[in-house]
Amino acid sequence: MKALRPPVVLVHGMWSRQETWGTTRHELTRQGIEVLSYELPQHGARFTDTAALGRLGVQDYVDDLVAWVQAQSRPPVLVGHSMGGLVSLMAASRLQKLGSPVPGLILVTPATLAGGWLFSWRNLPVFLRPCLTQMFGWRAFSLTSSEAAWGLFHDVKAEQRDALIQSLQPESGLALMQIAWWFLDPTGSTNLNWDDVHGPVRVYLGGRDRIVPLYAARVLKRLKDVQIDVHPASSHMVFDDNAQAHFFSWLVKALNEWAS
Repeated sequence: MKALRPPVVLVHGMWSRQETWGTTRHELTRQGIEVLSYELPQHGARFTDTAALGRLGVQDYVDDLVAWVQAQSRPPVLVGHSMGGLVSLMAASRLQKLGSPVPGLILVTPATLAGGWLFSWRNLPVFLRPCLTQMFGWRAFSLTSSEAAWGLFHDVKAEQRDALIQSLQPESGLALMQIAWWFLDPTGSTNLNWDDVHGPVRVYLGGRDRIVPLYAARVLKRLKDVQIDVHPASSHMVFDDNAQAHFFSWLVKALNEWAS
């Protein structure tokens, strides 16, 4: 008897919520793939307090995702975008050690873990000001319209850009600093024991990504079963940009690994 295809959970990234995935859910359900709803703490419908958001760290996000996965009737494939990719990878490691492994991981333009270098000349216009504001204590921060337009939506049609920028929400300053300046983090929040990730990992990178440079993904080569694909025309927001059709095709093909 053919096994059931596992469900999928879309784990969003910084400044985001479930709706940030755009038509990704529609594209997957159209292919008969079950998509579960999830949002990180203090994001989307779970947002209640800006001050509380500013104090959330990477491990708070990982703890929440691990607890959520363990509460599901079937373990899902984790599909994480940007910071959500980092959180998904670390959650998968934890779940493996807890005896609740996920079938696999798909990382979409993922944020870097400890050992990778985040900064580039293309993302400084986005990250420099927010990083400097954290010198006065952890606090939530929002991107300005110009920062979002430069880093996130430069390859999005002009008539859609304003609405997408308006849909962004604040993000945790502590989480930003733990990712960007991991080598100064005494808690080692983004350290990963690579041997704890046993399942297949598929990675999608964009050649036009202005948030996460391609070299940041080099650390992922330490994984046991990883395939990294780079599409030259994709940006960071792969589900909104001009190459979205290619991304959706790649995503469905990658998920078909768990179809039987």
